[in-house]
Amino acid sequence: MASSWVNATLPRRKKDGIIMSMIRVLVAIDEYNELAALEASLRRSGFSVVGMQSDAGVPEQLMSFNPEVLIISAQGQKVNGLRLLSRIKRKNGTPKVLLVMPKGRFTGHIDPKQVDGTLDFPLEHKIVLEYLADFFDLDVESLQEKLQKEPVASDK
Repeated sequence: MASSWVNATLPRRKKDGIIMSMIRVLVAIDEYNELAALEASLRRSGFSVVGMQSDAGVPEQLMSFNPEVLIISAQGQKVNGLRLLSRIKRKNGTPKVLLVMPKGRFTGHIDPKQVDGTLDFPLEHKIVLEYLADFFDLDVESLQEKLQKEPVASDK
């Protein structure tokens, strides 16, 4: 699947009188249906999303898209997040990293300095939104309300 750019507006809380800009999320999951569903959910909730089904272009997307959050498969067939994380240099904890792991079948070692949270596969999108709300001091209820609304045209 080719990378898809989606721009949306996400109202963020004011900090020191300044409204924060849109949050950028890079999703690298090799399972197509899960990737497409998560991209659609994040779009509906107001995030700017780039989705990738392979880890081949992730380092380049980290440089060009400059995401604030990276959601990545831990040990997928096309996306090996553990290998990628060893090559990613985070500055001041950015990007935040959510590692997606198959429930009960994870065999790797996670460095807690490189990962901000873990998610079980298959993903529960409400849990992803809870993490994002926590990372950026957002109202999780308003994000979940947006998720429940009618899908936008690009989601159908």
